[in-house]
Amino acid sequence: MQFREFKLEDLERVSEIYDKYYKDEFSLPNLDHTIGNGVILKDTEIIGFGMVKCYPEAIIILDKNSSLRDKVDSLKILHDNAIRVCRNRRFSEMRCHVIDDSYGQLLTKHFNFQSMNGKLMVKYGKFQSE
Repeated sequence: MQFREFKLEDLERVSEIYDKYYKDEFSLPNLDHTIGNGVILKDTEIIGFGMVKCYPEAIIILDKNSSLRDKVDSLKILHDNAIRVCRNRRFSEMRCHVIDDSYGQLLTKHFNFQSMNGKLMVKYGKFQSE
């Protein structure tokens, strides 16, 4: 077996493997913002693909003794700034690790985040109209 850097012409074979074995488990990520990717060859056939993706993660720290109104207003402003940063850097998603379940529900209800596994939240989109 041999590792080599991914080439665009490899995408067809990688997509075949993904469609056959993984399409019901997760989305095939696009190649934007990768910091490394490659394929595994056995003889001349691609039998594996891997990538390391760089993605933005929002981290928000609020004074829990602040009024509810101040926390909500702060969260909205910080969220809007995070979206602006992602948009300017052409990211198509933003992630957030959640410690508090009620905070995760808030992100889902008011900010369109999706739960990935209960504690990891992700917001998809081009962030064009927010």
